[in-house]
This record gives sequence, structure tokens and C-alpha cells, in this order.
Amino acid sequence: MSEWKYGLIKVSIEDEGTDNEEQINLLAELYSLGDDGEYDSFCKADLRSVEELQHALKDVERENINTWFYDNGLFAYVVCDCCTEGRWEWEKK
Repeated sequence: MSEWKYGLIKVSIEDEGTDNEEQINLLAELYSLGDDGEYDSFCKADLRSVEELQHALKDVERENINTWFYDNGLFAYVVCDCCTEGRWEWEKK
């Protein structure tokens, strides 16, 4: 059985090295697929209640911004052909 928690994960830095530099983060559900207990997988957070929003806030405040995925892989923002909605895809290095 895998454990999970909410996390705010770093996915990109826009305008790096300029006065307009901004870190982009994604609210996600982090979980472990293996037996090592490492939170090495994620999916987009699906918040459906005030209680879940409060749970996410507590997890993010406790853990701060998670940079593990940014440091260990590559993110790409992909826009669906059928609409203007996009999503962040990640590939481990």
C-alpha cells in the first residue's frame, strides 16, 4: 500500500537570470510506488473539499517546496490538441 501527501513541486523557472525571474510550482499529490518509501511519483492534485484544501496547506507548510522532481528529471508543458488546457509532464533523468 502506498503512502501519499500533497506537495508543491517546482516545475520551471521563467525568465531565469532577469529581474522578472519567477519559479513555477504545481500543487500535486505525491506518492511512493516502491517499497523504499521515497515520494518519487506524482499526479495533479484533485481537491474536492475545504478539508482537502486544509490538508494540502498543512502538507505544503510542513514540507515547503519540493525540488526533488526538478533536480532529478525534466519537465515539459504540453498542451492538448483538442483544447487550450495543458499539463506538466515529467521524465526522470
